[in-house]
Amino acid sequence: MSIAVETVSLNFLKSSCVVVTMVQGETQSRTLRFVLTQGETPIDLTGKTVTFYVTKPDGTVYFDTATVESETAAQGIAKLTLGRQAVSCFGWAKTELRVTGADGAVLKNTNLQIFVKSSKSEQSLESTSEFHALDAALALANNTADTAQQAVDTAAGLLQTADSVSQSAADTLAAAGNAVQAASDAAKAAKQRRGECIRTDKSSPIRG
Repeated sequence: MSIAVETVSLNFLKSSCVVVTMVQGETQSRTLRFVLTQGETPIDLTGKTVTFYVTKPDGTVYFDTATVESETAAQGIAKLTLGRQAVSCFGWAKTELRVTGADGAVLKNTNLQIFVKSSKSEQSLESTSEFHALDAALALANNTADTAQQAVDTAAGLLQTADSVSQSAADTLAAAGNAVQAASDAAKAAKQRRGECIRTDKSSPIRG
């Protein structure tokens, strides 16, 4: 199914209203292509996060993160394909778009309003709050925690291996020391035996 792309120009220095019309229950079929500016100057989105909030007519909320591509970030362009819950309730929906910098600075724009036309086939559609961006952040946090745990387990395994190698080296050194001591004792015993033999030879009568 092809996706309809609608360009939405938002000027953060003006409060002029922008209206986009959609149909209740549309799913993954509408992409909003945001062009963000301050006056005539594009907002450079490099290294920034763009989030989009929709407050539906019934008060439930839709929250998602737009995609910022490196090729068009400097032009202030971000894209977001809306899920079904974004337009699950017909009527006027208010929006808020936020640009958050790496330093925590936040720009907000509330110029866009979405008018959702009623669809008879979607009257039974339940409108609920949906937080794609939060779910993604939680998933990332879980993955990070899993990675950290794997690192801890790996480190513990390496330490255990190091301990085993160290103990093996200690055992080898101890065995070598025992061997040296045994050789020394054997040498002393041989020397003592040789001395006894010499004394015995000297004390024996000369035959002839």
